[in-house]
Amino acid sequence: MQIATRLRHTREALGVNQREFATRANLKPNRYSQYETRTRPLTIDAAHRICDEYGVTLDWLFRGDRSTLPHRLAINIAQIEAAESGH
Repeated sequence: MQIATRLRHTREALGVNQREFATRANLKPNRYSQYETRTRPLTIDAAHRICDEYGVTLDWLFRGDRSTLPHRLAINIAQIEAAESGH
């Protein structure tokens, strides 16, 4: 799974739209949209802002390691992934 997909899954698991997700993390919505659509690579600064606001980790965003995510968020992300894969 790629970074853009992990960003989208995180946002969807939190139940917010792109604009709200970006604004709460002090990111410009248009720039955040580019991260999700793979138009622009996620910067470390933006990743830190997302981590600080939403309690996710750099390991999750960049490496896909869910082990340190908040439990409810990890469950919600797993459900989204399962639904997308048809399981």
